[in-house]
Amino acid sequence: MSETVESFDQLRMRFHEKYEELSPQLKKIAQFALDDPNRFALERVVVISAEIGIQPSALIRFAKSFGYSGFSDLQRVFKLRLIEGSASFRERIYNQHEEMEDAARENPVSLLRKFSDA
Repeated sequence: MSETVESFDQLRMRFHEKYEELSPQLKKIAQFALDDPNRFALERVVVISAEIGIQPSALIRFAKSFGYSGFSDLQRVFKLRLIEGSASFRERIYNQHEEMEDAARENPVSLLRKFSDA
């Protein structure tokens, strides 16, 4: 595993900083990762490499060029982004649900306004 634990935002910044130094093949990977981070987090090496049109070993080289021991270590940063985001989303849904219940108890018309605003 990488010596430093990075957040997705830190890694994204490193992709941008190092982009011009990358080979054309590795630039394709960086672009795919930035354009579709969810798929980059969840897809297997074979699927990503086929979609980009590169050899699977290029994904490993890409990860190593950013200091990771392999693709799965790099992919872990993308997976953590999804996990952390889902908790935040769950909390927003829960809060919204509470607001809707309160609005329905106080004034049913305000519930309709909330739906309209949403």
